[in-house]
Amino acid sequence: MTRFACLLMALALTLVACDANSPAEEPAAATETAPTAKGSAPDADEAPAPAPAAAQPEASIEELAAVEEPAGEAAAEPQAPVQLAQANPAPAGNEPFKEGKDYVRFPAAQPTSSPPDQVEVAEAFMYSCPHCAAFESHVEAWVKKKPANVSFVRLPVNFNPTASLHMRAYYAAENLGVLDSIHQAFFDEVHVRKNPLSDVDSLTKFFVAHGVDEKTLKDAMSSFAIDTKARKTEGLLRRYQISSVPTLIINGKYRTDVGMAGGYDRTFEIVDFLINKEQTEGAGEPPST
Repeated sequence: MTRFACLLMALALTLVACDANSPAEEPAAATETAPTAKGSAPDADEAPAPAPAAAQPEASIEELAAVEEPAGEAAAEPQAPVQLAQANPAPAGNEPFKEGKDYVRFPAAQPTSSPPDQVEVAEAFMYSCPHCAAFESHVEAWVKKKPANVSFVRLPVNFNPTASLHMRAYYAAENLGVLDSIHQAFFDEVHVRKNPLSDVDSLTKFFVAHGVDEKTLKDAMSSFAIDTKARKTEGLLRRYQISSVPTLIINGKYRTDVGMAGGYDRTFEIVDFLINKEQTEGAGEPPST
């Protein structure tokens, strides 16, 4: 019985998140069932393989899509990734969630992309991740009721060449002002219609079907502005040591996910708790980038 229970637990651990070692293949359909166990992930000090150095403005989208990520380091960042706190300290007072169990605290506050007067909640995600697709409706429900002084940002993760292409597509959609109308449709195209959008042609056809001119899209995706946004996001992902998605980072200080929380609703209970902790403790604002 003990061996059988261990096998069941090992199986459950693979069903929570997509990690840096997940194969880049056509994803399964998203499920709305909340996972109840922590997903498997590499060790905390094994940062995901970074994207290649950004292309110059004149590079074409086809050239960008054809380049796979190298195994070595990408463009140098001024600060190395932080190490996560090791201990599981006892919760202060009657706090309902435990550091080291329900969330992780970074030893030092990391940069955020929001103004200093905002508490930032960032979601690291991939369009190709079925768990991110299942998580999306819960994220949207929370965003609608978040406090006014809380900013929400998304950080597209580039664990593989397809995700790197999707990262550029995300920021192109943002720059072209169509992100709000195309974001959920992107998830649906990949997970409902089973079109992985893993090459330039299929991605272009998808954008054109949603009203974006083909040349306008390609110019945006190969632009210096997208290079800059991609590099900035890659730096944040290294600092936050993102090794699986979906993952939430609260104000550059805390990290949690559905596996740690044990369910979708509890995930956002933890997020709200950490937001309140930031607002009431006055522990100082993380630097903005």
